[in-house]
Amino acid sequence: MTRRCCGRSSSAAWRGWSTATPGVDLPVGERGQALSGGQRQSVAVARALVNDPQILLLDEPTSSMDHTSEEAFKANLKSYARAKTMVVVTHRTSLLSLVDRIIVIDAGRVMADGPRDKVVEALRKGQIGRAR
Repeated sequence: MTRRCCGRSSSAAWRGWSTATPGVDLPVGERGQALSGGQRQSVAVARALVNDPQILLLDEPTSSMDHTSEEAFKANLKSYARAKTMVVVTHRTSLLSLVDRIIVIDAGRVMADGPRDKVVEALRKGQIGRAR
């Protein structure tokens, strides 16, 4: 039996989150086996957005996406999250364009906290050390 990724009622949340042409009619296979890792992440994000939450917590949201999918994801998320609070946990510097503030945590300690551009510059200059 092949399942579909989402019902019609969630098509607004799905629209734009997948680079797959069939959209909500995309065959996903049993337990999503017909999807790539990036497509699975896109489906998970779409499902999270169905209820239009005011706070988004995204942990490595693009870790399985290729560059093209990640760029589309970032553009859509930036537009969607304008009036929302968003927390992004990531090791990818490419996602930092989505945030205004960065908190650098190492070994459970806050090593830096401030405006994105200031913290990124400090990281580039090696001014932020590691926790001991």
